[in-house]
Amino acid sequence: MPVIEVTHPLVRHKVGLLREASLSTKSFREITAELGRLLTYEATADFPLESVPVQCWSGPIRVDRISGKKVTVVPILRAGVGMLEGVLDTIPNAKVSVVGIARNHATLLPEPYVDRLAGGLSARTAIVLDPMLATGGSMNSAVALLKSRGATDIRALVLVAAPEGIAALTAGPRRSTTTSTPTATSSRASATPATASSAPADDGGSLRRRFARSARLSAAAS
Repeated sequence: MPVIEVTHPLVRHKVGLLREASLSTKSFREITAELGRLLTYEATADFPLESVPVQCWSGPIRVDRISGKKVTVVPILRAGVGMLEGVLDTIPNAKVSVVGIARNHATLLPEPYVDRLAGGLSARTAIVLDPMLATGGSMNSAVALLKSRGATDIRALVLVAAPEGIAALTAGPRRSTTTSTPTATSSRASATPATASSAPADDGGSLRRRFARSARLSAAAS
């Protein structure tokens, strides 16, 4: 799966802000939402456009509109919920799906323990949200679930990525693409039919702990 590194100065600046030990939970959530908006901009850059007629103040004109794209946003519980607000600010008509991934203590492999997915996934772009890509196990499990339900276009947004996680995704489904920054990521892949649902409130402390762990992983790999 190709990896696209987002190196925009605003993204790099905001990822740097998240690393401050003194950052409050409120500020952490706000910056995470802002990064969600910026990465959504990058992850939707290839959406097709069509020309449609509208009535302007100066008379009839034609304008560009996104052509027939239906989107579902899929946060991986719980940390992915922290990015949801920013993504929905950018794509307010998107359906919200959720996936919970846990490690099976017998097999030591990640597997879904809950999923509430939007219907008609074969006609939707699924955007998976997870702030930290560590080993890639949870992301690959979510992608496999979405593909099993019929999705053909999956994209993932990730704030920080360890080399091991990028390698795991690169070796994953061929129809996937990932967008990432020096420590910020967004990705494209495939998904499912089911029912739309809203996600529970995020635990900001959990998200901060995962981010700190991912920073240590990145430092150890460099």
